[in-house]
Amino acid sequence: MLVAGVDERAVEELFRALVMIFKDHHRLFLFGCGGSASNASHIASEFVSHWTGIKLPALALTTDPAVLTAIANDYGFENVFCHQVEALAQRGDFVIGLSTNGVAPAVEKGIQWAKDHGMVTSAWTGSKGLKFSRMSDHPIVVDKEWVGTIQERHLELGHLLSDLVCNHFLDRVKG
Repeated sequence: MLVAGVDERAVEELFRALVMIFKDHHRLFLFGCGGSASNASHIASEFVSHWTGIKLPALALTTDPAVLTAIANDYGFENVFCHQVEALAQRGDFVIGLSTNGVAPAVEKGIQWAKDHGMVTSAWTGSKGLKFSRMSDHPIVVDKEWVGTIQERHLELGHLLSDLVCNHFLDRVKG
């Protein structure tokens, strides 16, 4: 088992999809609220500054307080991610939304906007967020209900994926 409580086939499919988007020179965008916002930022950093020296284009849409508060103030908090995806991402880019319980309107709206506009999507959640996960092309469900465990597994998955993807590209550079 790659990550405890997560379907191994889903992880393998997500890995292959990430390799393809980076191979095609697309970018990865991540977002979530609360602890998931921190995880999004951490995971993005693992792709941009991987220990192998491989640098892949990833950005957390949770890290710019001026942008977040401007959008929240002018358009409502539920639009903080979809507005950024609309402004920054392009068809073919990859968008990951993290929500431990699957009930985060801003994350749902960001994933839906991305999917509707030709981006590859992955919704990461816990066992209570099945409806949210099914919104995406590559659903990831941690078979747990406790927020702490879900967030730990999301971060573990982010580390695993960054290692697998970056090592894939490192092998190609060496080989």
